[in-house]
Amino acid sequence: MASRRPSQRRAHLAWAGLYATVALLALAPLLLYYNRWGLIPLGALGAAIALPVLLSRRLRCRWRAQGELLVVAGLSLLAPTAYYAATGDFDAQAAALWLPPALYGAGSIFYVRMLFEHRRSGAATQGAIVPYLAVAWGVIGVGALSGLLPPLTAVAFLPGTLKIVLALARRTAVDNVRRTGIVEVAHAGLFAALLVVAFAFE
Repeated sequence: MASRRPSQRRAHLAWAGLYATVALLALAPLLLYYNRWGLIPLGALGAAIALPVLLSRRLRCRWRAQGELLVVAGLSLLAPTAYYAATGDFDAQAAALWLPPALYGAGSIFYVRMLFEHRRSGAATQGAIVPYLAVAWGVIGVGALSGLLPPLTAVAFLPGTLKIVLALARRTAVDNVRRTGIVEVAHAGLFAALLVVAFAFE
């Protein structure tokens, strides 16, 4: 085990260097040619939220669900960042773009944790999933009524909400971790596609 650690560390550093190089090559024209200098504070904010948890095993173990939520919050800043990179504007709608992926990511965390809790205890525990649904749909409704989010944003959340409701009704538990992960990735892809359609038809 100890002999593998240096090689793993080198592999991690190599991948980190590759990602950093690609990011710099993509960022340079946006800064120097398109003057998107606002990308720097946006990127710094996202990194400040997510990276401490991602890089520290101690924080991941100590914070667990809270740390996962922080990572989701940081990564969800990619949505308004992409909007700003494409348009050069950071307005109220750009800021509101953070909400849908952050809400969906939080729901995925609560949903998977509920499935594992059902597996451990055999009981139909709800945990935070029901309060999450109430908060998520409340935010979506307010966002749609205020004009910050397209009304079709609700459609993007319907498959995920139906998934949660069925899991609660059937007392679903994790039977295969890999299959659960694949299903979650498929649902995330469907959510992203529906969200793009919602904003395209705004």
